Amino acid sequence: MEILNEGRLEVADEIVAPHFLLHSPTRPEPFEGPDGFKGFVTDLRRGFPDLNIAIDQVIAEGDFVSIRSRVTGTHLGTYRGIPPTGRKIAQSQLHMFHVVDGHINETWQEIDGLGIMQQLGIFPRGEPPRLLMWLVVRLQRIGRRRQRRQ
Repeated sequence: MEILNEGRLEVADEIVAPHFLLHSPTRPEPFEGPDGFKGFVTDLRRGFPDLNIAIDQVIAEGDFVSIRSRVTGTHLGTYRGIPPTGRKIAQSQLHMFHVVDGHINETWQEIDGLGIMQQLGIFPRGEPPRLLMWLVVRLQRIGRRRQRRQ
């Protein structure tokens, strides 16, 4: 909370393991180590300087901790190459942490990246992005061709 809500990046050096990995469905490769995590937070807070994460529920078992949280913020800075829109976002998210000896070794996020892009006005709400529609049509054509060959 200190790192994400307050931007206190130095706390990452205390709690993030040197070989840390952050897996996100919006990225093909994980963020690595404390510096990768700090870069993730810096980018997020640059785009949403009023970022607020409220924890709704915590479940812990063994070395794993799961958190359900509510994320809010206003897009006032460039985020992932997207210029500021001034729009607010709100989303429920799930995170699972693997904690060993007081350090976070690995984190998995479950977030709705498309939902965030829709809230920012990048993709219209209720309509799949054009690329997705193109892909669906293309896959349907490939499927029909295969059926004809059989």
